[in-house]
Amino acid sequence: MFGSFGSSGPVGLFGSSGPVPPPNPDAQKLIDAIRDQTDGTPPHMVYVIDIVSVRFGGYFTDDIKRELERFRYLQMLTLNDCGIVSLENFPQIHSLIRLDLVFNNIPG
Repeated sequence: MFGSFGSSGPVGLFGSSGPVPPPNPDAQKLIDAIRDQTDGTPPHMVYVIDIVSVRFGGYFTDDIKRELERFRYLQMLTLNDCGIVSLENFPQIHSLIRLDLVFNNIPG
């Protein structure tokens, strides 16, 4: 589909500033699931996001990263059975205490 993943991201898709993820039309599925779960709650009051079985293309686009980084006080993030194949471009969430990524395809 868009190349194989190695330890540094998709092979053959590198820009001058590092790996450039290919377009991901399914990224909006995860963004929509996050917004459904947090709708009406100010971002600074969201402490838990629990997403299960939302297939969003397997990797973190800049849009997904920005959406998750809005939650500066997020303490627990669950993305189980979402088909994740790479943690490249994973958001920086300094408040995160627990990250649950079971039943994904992340190479170890």
